[in-house]
Amino acid sequence: MRPLRIDLGNQRWSPLFISPDSQRLFARSDYAYYGALKVCTLQVEEAPEVIEDGKCQIRDAALLMRERPSGQVGADAEQTVAVLLASGLVKLIDVKTYAVVDDNFLGVGDHANRLASSSDGNRIAIGYTSPPGNVQVTVFDLRTRTREQELNGAKRWDYCSQILFSPDGKHVVAVSDDWLAVWDVGGKLVKQVDTRGVYGSSYWTVVAVTPDSTKLVWLENSGKDTPDSVVRMQDLVSHKNEDVRRWEFPGSTQLRALDISPDGRRVILGGRLQTRGPDELCEWPLDAPDGLIKDHASLSMIAELQGVDFARVAPNGRKIVAAGVTLREDKLTSNHFIAVWDYPRRYIL
Repeated sequence: MRPLRIDLGNQRWSPLFISPDSQRLFARSDYAYYGALKVCTLQVEEAPEVIEDGKCQIRDAALLMRERPSGQVGADAEQTVAVLLASGLVKLIDVKTYAVVDDNFLGVGDHANRLASSSDGNRIAIGYTSPPGNVQVTVFDLRTRTREQELNGAKRWDYCSQILFSPDGKHVVAVSDDWLAVWDVGGKLVKQVDTRGVYGSSYWTVVAVTPDSTKLVWLENSGKDTPDSVVRMQDLVSHKNEDVRRWEFPGSTQLRALDISPDGRRVILGGRLQTRGPDELCEWPLDAPDGLIKDHASLSMIAELQGVDFARVAPNGRKIVAAGVTLREDKLTSNHFIAVWDYPRRYIL
């Protein structure tokens, strides 16, 4: 079946999150085109809406799901988007109208470059580049608008490329350079893992936490000319950096997208699985044995996709959303796009 395809033009955009109703995808412009958000409907092929700030560039954004004063939660929770500006200010916008709800919500410092929110909407975590005072991550309490914790101690920290809360809100996970780090709610560094691999350099690292908040899963690409790709899984809170599972893709593979299905039973992966041929989206059970997963009978191919660098299962479990890129006819410029597939029940085993 042909996927729904939403063209984004020749600017590079990094998808951030899918709305809880699985209807829209929010994406930020990459550093070369810093400054705006795009919102893509996942229902029809139409141009995305653009969210911009007239005074400052947008660096990142995260969805806030907060309990209403009446006590309503779930689908009835209050939904806003926290937008991180280059000025070190966080603004709130309405998730449906994109109107500014609070234009001076929180000041987080000019070095802030990544933003994440807890599932209960009460806290946000800010990751820094060139961290001032050696503070690598700061957690803010949104109920009081105060600084709750300053997290540090991780090695080789120059730039925060990814930050997230565990689903239960008890841990913060961040990726920087050749390391990933995990802190607990008390601000203690409980785990840090070297992601440089066998070649001594980290090419691409993408991290996810299982829905039950027990396992840390990440995609690790290492090397230069012939990168090997590995998906590793460890206990989230264990101080021992021992892999519970380790799935390998040796050879000239370049994998760039990773997700865990909402039911916590499947790994979803995107990228080049073989030396030649198109990029692919695939999946396999989270309890599959160690080893060369590309040769394992449980590996299922979902679709082919050119230049895939993002893949997510929508919150309702019924769609696969991926980002890809193709070269234009002049071979000098590229076209970025979002592709959406129905996620058949046969994949959810």
